[in-house]
Amino acid sequence: MFNIRSKPIKYLILFILLSPLVKLMAQEIQLPSQPLEGQKLFLSKGCVKCHSIFGEGGKVGADLGRTQANKNTMDIVAAMWNHSWEMNRAMLRGQDVPQLSPQEMGSILSFLYYLKYFDEPGSPSEGKKVFSEKGCIECHQVGGIGGKSGPALDTLSIYASPVFLAQKMWNHGRRMVRKIKQKGLKVPRFKDNEMADLLAYLQSVSPVKPSLPRYSFPGSPQRGERIIKEKGCLKCHRVNGTGGKIGPNLSEKRFHEGVTKIAGRMWNHAPKMWKKMEELGIQPPRFQGNEMADVIAYLYFLGFKSIPGELAQGEKLFHEKGCIQCHAIDGETDSKKVGPNLARTKGLNDIISISAAMWNHNIKMREEMKKQNIPFPRFSGEDLSNLLRYIRSLREQENGDE
Repeated sequence: MFNIRSKPIKYLILFILLSPLVKLMAQEIQLPSQPLEGQKLFLSKGCVKCHSIFGEGGKVGADLGRTQANKNTMDIVAAMWNHSWEMNRAMLRGQDVPQLSPQEMGSILSFLYYLKYFDEPGSPSEGKKVFSEKGCIECHQVGGIGGKSGPALDTLSIYASPVFLAQKMWNHGRRMVRKIKQKGLKVPRFKDNEMADLLAYLQSVSPVKPSLPRYSFPGSPQRGERIIKEKGCLKCHRVNGTGGKIGPNLSEKRFHEGVTKIAGRMWNHAPKMWKKMEELGIQPPRFQGNEMADVIAYLYFLGFKSIPGELAQGEKLFHEKGCIQCHAIDGETDSKKVGPNLARTKGLNDIISISAAMWNHNIKMREEMKKQNIPFPRFSGEDLSNLLRYIRSLREQENGDE
């Protein structure tokens, strides 16, 4: 049986124990209660026979861990459509083309999007450099090496996720920064995978070797949204048009990164945030349990969305790409068209149901295009956003859909 053991997926398998059902209302995309349900479908539907995930799996198609991870939902759907004909031709040589329900399509899309939630595991050798070059060794000991003005870090080896390290650094950060400045040292800043490297080093040299490492849950976007509100983050930060404007807008793409990078960003900007909170009389929040992971998951999943499309562009594409040749719109008689009336067909209210329908019928659609000499249309994620906006407008006019 196929077993995804590559580095980022290894983290997913270890960390993902349970994730609640989440509906991101603005995106109209419902995540499964267990993100790895998409992995099960990836296996059972035969995707793994052609595609690999970070090097593990078939070699006929692209490595989806490297080509699809970090793309938004529309981009992934567009890639599936653009390569659907080639995929179906390959499948028809030896296996049935799998049909996907909207729920199954949603699970696979969320799985592919989720691949970069956890970054690459850290490197102990690189972490040793971080421990020394960032000045951690001046105050902290690990394995008997280092200063004593701060607590020893040996017990951090029981944690398997850099989220715990980030949470402890945040909670004790103000005191740490004061001591660092008293010593005349530079407050460390972290980039790329350095925080994960640091944890890997601590784990490798610490004499504390737990029999059962403590893993973090991957984080719940739903809980993270609630925590951001409860901790007062929206007094300074803006998310999806709501909140303050003192700090950066957290809806920006640069905050839709994996755990380690977002954790590093939070630490790097912490001194500035603490100073501003002090000026405003706001008590800096503390995080407990899995709260830091929940907040990071919320920021990450802000990127799992449909970009609001442009109606005029969607209508233009509907005609230019040849959709109008097969699908009825407005008051046209359905019998004049070979495809369904997209304004009246049930169950086509969001990108997940539409993408599932496009996938399930793409062979028939391609055959009809050949009969009518219509070029096979290729779409970008932005194209699909615009088309969805147009199709939704047709449905609203016809049925009063929301």
